[in-house]
Order: sequence, then C-alpha cells, then structure tokens
Amino acid sequence: MPTSRYNWILILFAVAALTNLYAELTSKQMLVYCSKPLLMLTLVTYFGLSTPKSKFKNWILLGIVFAMFGDIFLMLNGRHGADNSPMFLYGLGSFLLTHVFYTLAFVGYPRKMKGFLQQKPLWLLPFLVYFILFWYNMYQYIPSELMLPVAVYSSVIVIMAMAAMNLSNKIPRTTANILLLGVLLFVFSDTCIALNKFTDISLPAPGLVIMLTYILGQLTIVLGATKIAQEC
Repeated sequence: MPTSRYNWILILFAVAALTNLYAELTSKQMLVYCSKPLLMLTLVTYFGLSTPKSKFKNWILLGIVFAMFGDIFLMLNGRHGADNSPMFLYGLGSFLLTHVFYTLAFVGYPRKMKGFLQQKPLWLLPFLVYFILFWYNMYQYIPSELMLPVAVYSSVIVIMAMAAMNLSNKIPRTTANILLLGVLLFVFSDTCIALNKFTDISLPAPGLVIMLTYILGQLTIVLGATKIAQEC
C-alpha cells in the first residue's frame, strides 16, 4: 500500500465496501443506495489528496469520478443493469469514459521508453482472444440497438487493459502487477455485468461477484496509480 497520511480514508472505503457487499448479499436495496456512491467518492478523495499534480493524476481522477457516476446510474437502473432503462446507457457511457481516461493516463505516462507490449507484442494475443471469445458468445444475445455501444465499450476496455500491461517496463514491476491486477478484475466485473444483463447464463450470486471484483479492482487500480503518481 502506498505510504500516505490519508490512509484513514481507505478505512472509510473499507466500511462502505463491506456495507455494500452485505447489502448485495442480503438484497437490502436501501443499504445499496447509501453505500455504493461512497465507494468511488472515498477513492477519489484518497487519490486526490495523496498525489502531487500531474497529467497522470488528472486523468485518473477523471476516471474515478466518472466511475462514481456510472455506479449511481446502474444503481438507479436496477440490479447491475438487469432492467431496461436509459440509466443503463448512461452508466455504460460513464464507465466508457472511465476506461478512456484510465487509458490516457497509462498511455501518457511520461517515461519515454518502450513498454512491455511494444517489446513483446505476442502478449497482445490474450487480449485479442478475450475480445473474440466475448463477441462470439455475446453477439447473439445483444439487442441490435445496443450492439454498437457494447462493441465500442468492449473495445475500449480491452485497449485500456493493454495500455496497463504496456506500462510494465516503465514502472517498478510490483507496482505494474498491482495495477494490472486491478484492471483485470475490473474487466472481469464488466464481463459479469454483460453476462448477467444479456444472456441466460446463471451466475452464482451475480450481484456479490460483480461488486466484489469491481471493488477490489478499483481499489487496486487506485493503489497502483497512487504509487505511480507519487513517482511521476
């Protein structure tokens, strides 16, 4: 964990996270309404106070803020996009911007050297395989009016994951691994949302799985990004 005199904010995040997971497990919607907006609010406060000014910091801050909007829109839409309403598209758009801003932060990291994927392009294959398998299994379920938004979203999240892995040669390996773990957890959570909304695949405790991986993913991304921003 990055050293910071603001680590107490992470305790508030942990309280909100545990409350939210309990609410998901017990289907207590009022607790969801109370706890979910606090997740990204505490993380954006922690990251903003713990890091010096930089372009990297600004992009990550914007990403977290739009993730908070995405959380609120999906919360108002229903359980993780299960219901059909404009709120789902608002949530999708908000998280799309989160991934775009994270990507800009990773790609714009100032250290001018070749990244991991630039040196070892064969590691692009797992990301391409994921994208192909995702669409092979999903295209038959996605309504035609949502095909383009979901296609754009899934493309951007894969690009974001590749940008995170490409940082591996530019930052300390431990920090790179923390960041990449968070990104992959985020991708997994979004994949579960897509399966839960569009397919008849029955996920065990989908709300709990989606939120657990999302919470851990965003926390890990912020911890890794805090370490990176402190060294920019």
